[in-house]
Amino acid sequence: MARTPVNPRVLTTPSPVGLALRNMLAANSKTWKNGQIGILSSGTVLPNSTATASGAYCIMAADQDTSTSASMVDVRLLEDGTELEIYCYATSEVSAIATASVGTRYGIITASNITYLDLDTANGQFEVIELASSYMPERSSYDGSFDGTTGTTAGLCKVKFRKNVS
Repeated sequence: MARTPVNPRVLTTPSPVGLALRNMLAANSKTWKNGQIGILSSGTVLPNSTATASGAYCIMAADQDTSTSASMVDVRLLEDGTELEIYCYATSEVSAIATASVGTRYGIITASNITYLDLDTANGQFEVIELASSYMPERSSYDGSFDGTTGTTAGLCKVKFRKNVS
């Protein structure tokens, strides 16, 4: 029984109270799902939609099912050092991640309202710190091998967000 990828999950933050919640102006004509990574553009927030190595700014704090129009929305501001659990994407599909990726920084990509670690976009803001296969080894028995050997099985890992691009 393979799992379906979901948006990144915050594991720890440098702040003891978690990520700051802010009400900000959203770019017009946008929709998103709770947990998608957002970027800042011309003073407005919008969901990341393409492969990008830089520009991650926040996590969308609620679903936005109707297109925005001068809308104020809640976001959680990403803080340097925040650890997240995130699925991986490469070559236009959900992908496994190899042990060799630990310590490497990647960008992100969003597909079908899910934000993934983009293994095709190097020198990004998200540093791989641990593979799920090492902290949840039991998962391989029902999710298939996701240690980099099967190519398309949903890879899952812990990353550390960095404000600066590597």
